[in-house]
Amino acid sequence: MYSVGVADKAGLDRAEGLGNGYAAAMVDVVTEGAVLTACTYFATRKDAALRG
Repeated sequence: MYSVGVADKAGLDRAEGLGNGYAAAMVDVVTEGAVLTACTYFATRKDAALRG
C-alpha cells in the first residue's frame, strides 16, 4: 500500500486510465493489525483476446 497525497491523486488517476477503460473503487484491506481503506483501479472494458 502507498500513501498518495490529494495533489497527486489526479495524476495517478490519469496514469491508471481512470475513465478510459478503468474505474476506481474504495476497498477495505484486512491486515494482522488493522483494517485499512484503499483505492483500487479495475478494468471496465475487457478484451477477450487477452485472456490466456
